[in-house]
Amino acid sequence: MKPIYRPMAYVASVAALAISQSNVALAAQSNAETSDGQQRADEQQDVIIVEGEYTGGSLGLTEPSEVAGRLGLTLLETPGSVDIISADAIQLRGDFSAIDAVTRATGVTSSATPGNGNSRVAVRGFAGNGSVLSLYDSTRLYVGAGTVTFPADTWTLERIEVLRGASSVIHGVGAIGAAINYVPKRANLDGETTQGLVSAGNNGVQRFAAGWNVPINDTLAVRVDGSYFQSDGFIDRAEQSRFVFAGSVLWKPVDNFSATFSIDYADIEDAPYWGTPKIGGELIEANRRENYNVEDGFIEYEDTWPRLRLNWQPTDFIDITSDTYYIKANRQWRNLENYIFNPDTNLVDRSFYLEILHRQDQVGNRTAATFDTNFGGMENRLSVGGEFNDINFRHINNSPFGGETSVPIVNFDPGTFLFVDETTPDYSTDTQQYAFFVDNVLEVTPEFSFIAGLRYDNVSFSRVDVARSNGQTADEFDADFSNVTWRLGTVYQPTDKLSFYAQASTSVDPIGSPVSLRASQAEFDLATGRQYEIGVKQILWDGRAEWALAAYRIRKNDLVTRDPDDPTIDRQIGEQGSEGIELSFGVRPIDTLSIDFNGTVLNAEFKEFNTTNADGDLVSLAGNTPRNVPEQAANLWVTWTPDPAWSFTSGVRYVGDRFGDRENTRELPGFAVVDANVRWEVRDGVGLTVRVDNVLDKDDVIIAEYSTDQLILADPRTFEVGLDFRF
Repeated sequence: MKPIYRPMAYVASVAALAISQSNVALAAQSNAETSDGQQRADEQQDVIIVEGEYTGGSLGLTEPSEVAGRLGLTLLETPGSVDIISADAIQLRGDFSAIDAVTRATGVTSSATPGNGNSRVAVRGFAGNGSVLSLYDSTRLYVGAGTVTFPADTWTLERIEVLRGASSVIHGVGAIGAAINYVPKRANLDGETTQGLVSAGNNGVQRFAAGWNVPINDTLAVRVDGSYFQSDGFIDRAEQSRFVFAGSVLWKPVDNFSATFSIDYADIEDAPYWGTPKIGGELIEANRRENYNVEDGFIEYEDTWPRLRLNWQPTDFIDITSDTYYIKANRQWRNLENYIFNPDTNLVDRSFYLEILHRQDQVGNRTAATFDTNFGGMENRLSVGGEFNDINFRHINNSPFGGETSVPIVNFDPGTFLFVDETTPDYSTDTQQYAFFVDNVLEVTPEFSFIAGLRYDNVSFSRVDVARSNGQTADEFDADFSNVTWRLGTVYQPTDKLSFYAQASTSVDPIGSPVSLRASQAEFDLATGRQYEIGVKQILWDGRAEWALAAYRIRKNDLVTRDPDDPTIDRQIGEQGSEGIELSFGVRPIDTLSIDFNGTVLNAEFKEFNTTNADGDLVSLAGNTPRNVPEQAANLWVTWTPDPAWSFTSGVRYVGDRFGDRENTRELPGFAVVDANVRWEVRDGVGLTVRVDNVLDKDDVIIAEYSTDQLILADPRTFEVGLDFRF
C-alpha cells in the first residue's frame, strides 16, 4: 500500500510557525527607533550585499519571472512555485545540456530518450511534452509527434525558469505538470562584455564557446553567442556533436520604445544510442558499452528561430509588448531501435528498422498590454492580450518499420541499415491556434493581494494521410478544440521578506499532440485538470538564506481508457492524480560557504484507468504509478570558497524508484549521482576548472526504459578540464 501524505496540513503547520515568527519580527520592527528613511537605506544595503556576494545559494525570490505571467510579479509576489536557474549557476555546475540543467530544479526528473529529442521530463506526477511545456524566450513550439529538440545547449541561456503545476491559463494547451521557459541572453546597452570557454575531457569531449555584447552607440547594441561541442560517447559508435548560434540586435531610439531582433540556430548530430538490453533479466558488465544499432545509424536535428520583440510604453501606466516569431524544425532518424535478448539462441534479436523525418514550420504573434491603474483606492495591474499560431507539420517515414536481425551479445558486426520499406510521405497537418487572455493583480492592502487570470484557447486541426505502398489509403479529417482555463490566487505578505499564498488553477492537456493527432483521437475532447496549492516563501538572515515550501493536489480527468462495460471501446472516463510537498532553500552560513537544496515527495497514481491484457481481458490500473514518474527526488549543491582564487563545489542528484510500464511490473531502481569540480582563478576574469561527473562511477544509473527491458543508461565517470574567461 502506498504511503498517504497530508501535504496541505503539513504546510499549514509550517506556515503557522512562520506567521508567529513574522509577528515577532513585526513587533521588533515597530519598536525600532530608526526612521523610515534609515530603514529604506538599510534595506537597500541588504540588497547590495545579496547581489554582490551571494551568487550561489539564492532562490531569486526578489526577481520577476516571465514564465509565471505577464504581470511583472516577483517570486515572493507570485501565488505559485517557480524556480530560476541562472547562467552562473548552470556554468558553475557544468550543466551544458538543457536536460542536465533543468533537472536541477525542484521535482524535475528526466526520462529523456532520442525518440523525444532527449527532452522528456516529469514534474508533479505528470510526464511528457504534452503535460510539461517547453518554451524558448517565452514562445512555445507546438510539438509534432512528441519531440522537442530546442534549446540544444545552455551556453546561449541567461537563465531557466520553471513554473510547477497547472499553467494553461498562461501558456495554453498542456502544462498540467509544469512550464519550462529557457530565456536566452539578449543584447543590452549596459556595456561591452566578452566571455568564453575552452575545455576537453575523456571520451573525446571538446567544447568551445564564446559570447560578446557590444553597444554600438547609445541606442544600438549587438550580442553574439556561439558554442560547439563534440564527444565520442561512452557507448561504442555513439559520437555526437552540436553547434549553436544566437544573435540579437537591440534598438532603443527613445526611453519608451525598443525593438529587439533575435535569431537562434542549432545543428545537432545526436548519439545514435537507443539503450542497452538486459541479458537474462539483468544488466551485465559485458555489454555495458555495446551499441546494438547499425553502423550507419544517425539522429539529426536542425532548428532555426528568428523573432522580433517590440516594446512600447506610451504612458507611465501602459506597457505593450508584441512578439512575432518563426520557427523551423527539421529532424531525421535512421536507426535500428529495438533489442531484446533471446535466451533460446543466446543472441540479441534486433528489430524496428526505422527512418522518420519531421518537417515543421510555425509562425505566430503574441501581443499583450499591461495597465497600472487605481481601483477604489487600491493599486491594480491588468494584462490583456492574445496570440495566434499557424503550424505546418509533415511526417515522412518507412512504416511499418520491418526487418529483423540477430547478433551475439558482444563482438558482433553491427551491419548497415536495411531499406526493407520505402521512406515516403505519411501525413501532413495544418493547425491554427488562437487565444485571448487576461490577468489581473489587485493590491487590496499593502500586505494582501488577489490574482486572477482567464484564457480562451481555440485549436483548428486538419490532417491529410497519404496513400502508401504498404496498403494505407489516403484519408483526411478535421478536428476543433476549445477550452477556457482560469486561475485564482492570493498572497499575504506580513513583511517584505515573507509571503504566504494559496491558489487554484485549471489546465487542459491534449489527448494526442495538437499537431500530429490521429484519426482515432479526433473524436475526444481535451483532458482537463485542476490544481490546488498553498505555500510559504521567505528571505532570512539579511538575505543570506531563502526558502520556499509548497503543497499541492492535482486531478486530471477525461483520460482515454477502456470502457469497463465493453473493453473494445475507448471512453474519456479515466482519472489521474497526484499530491505532494516541495521544499527548496539556499543558505550562506558564512561568507565562504553556500548550500542549495531542493526536494520533493509525492504520491502519483491512476485513480481510474482501464486497459486490456494480451488476451483482451479488462485490467484496472487504479492505484498504479504512471510510467517514468519517481515519487521522490532531490538536489543538493555545496560551494566552498576558502580563498578568492579557489572554489570547490560538489552536488548530488537523487531520483527515486520508478516504473517502466503502466502496469508497474518493471521497476527502475533509483539512483544518487555525485558531481564535483574545482576552479582556480588564474587571474582576474580567467579561471581553470577541473570537473568530474559521476564521481563514484555508478554504472547502473537508468535514465529511462526505451522499450521492454531496453534501458537508456547514464554516463559513467567523466573528466573535463576547462579554461573560462570573462571581461
